[in-house]
Amino acid sequence: MGQSCSRPLPTLPTTVGARFSDHRFKFENLVFEGGGAKGIAYIGVCKVLEDAGILPQITRFAGTSAGAITAALLAIGLTPQEMLEELSSKNLLEVVLDARGKAFHWIPGMKRFIQVVDLVARKGACPGRKFMKWFGEILERHLKKRGLPLDKDVTFEQVCLQTANIVNM
Repeated sequence: MGQSCSRPLPTLPTTVGARFSDHRFKFENLVFEGGGAKGIAYIGVCKVLEDAGILPQITRFAGTSAGAITAALLAIGLTPQEMLEELSSKNLLEVVLDARGKAFHWIPGMKRFIQVVDLVARKGACPGRKFMKWFGEILERHLKKRGLPLDKDVTFEQVCLQTANIVNM
């Protein structure tokens, strides 16, 4: 997991995907499943697809959980290298595990008790606020960089229309 210290950014090597660059595949859709660490592994998968010349022809992305994060980043145009840089620049455990109860660390068992209450009453031990803020900042930064609209309140119809317009560019 990335740390917030000053160090060179990692780079992705050319992969075996380059061996397939002479072949033409008719893939247009890419769907990723969830699974925590798979989200990081998907960066390597995307690099192979990029090296094989397949990634640029993908027009639709979807996913669940960690796969949805990868799909969203690809949908707004991030390259595998940009995804790696974003994920390496942050301690992901701090972003994902933002459970309540830290203020009560001095009371034995209180933090765990609050997490159990949240698990039952709020249907989750970690609310995900830090993740939503971090991920929203990534989306906003890269949408701005690409000159794409940044309206925060949009309808599903507007998302569909905008996506269709980007795909048809």
